[in-house]
Amino acid sequence: MGIHRLKTEDIFVCIGKVLRPVGLTGELKVQNLSDVEQRFENEEELFIGPNSELAVPYRVESLEYRPDSLVLRLEDLDSVDKVEFLRGQYCYLPRIDEEWLDDDEFFVDDLVGLDVYDSQDRFIGEVKDIMNSPSSDILVVRRQSGEILLPMVDEFIQEINLEEMFIKVNPIEGLLEPSNAR
Repeated sequence: MGIHRLKTEDIFVCIGKVLRPVGLTGELKVQNLSDVEQRFENEEELFIGPNSELAVPYRVESLEYRPDSLVLRLEDLDSVDKVEFLRGQYCYLPRIDEEWLDDDEFFVDDLVGLDVYDSQDRFIGEVKDIMNSPSSDILVVRRQSGEILLPMVDEFIQEINLEEMFIKVNPIEGLLEPSNAR
């Protein structure tokens, strides 16, 4: 599969969501939204905000992994009152750290908005979202007739080209039918 990655250093990638304060000393329970299990490890600085444009940098003082989340302590935020405003906000890292992506991995933000074509270069629709499922990620593709779901597996995905902003798929019979719409 011919893969080309977008090289944009000034865009952030979302890796977590602040769920709530933990205890009385300013620690935060954070949901890991990254496919990379230990993504927060070795990070000295995170950007936190309601979106990437409003995110501000915070220095990470400590990190503890828990079975369903992680607990962060940020420098100079040492009480519940000082961290409560972060509840529900997102954790971002600059995209310059693309070395943690394998050749067949992408940021969700890179795929949303791409045009989807079949193997005969016929337009199918536009990627609206990516859903996670136990077996594979699923492209949610918006068409005039509604949305369809396309599994992101080698049997279907022929090419993802971020430079030219398209995905080429080889759908099996019936996959593009309205019965697949959600």
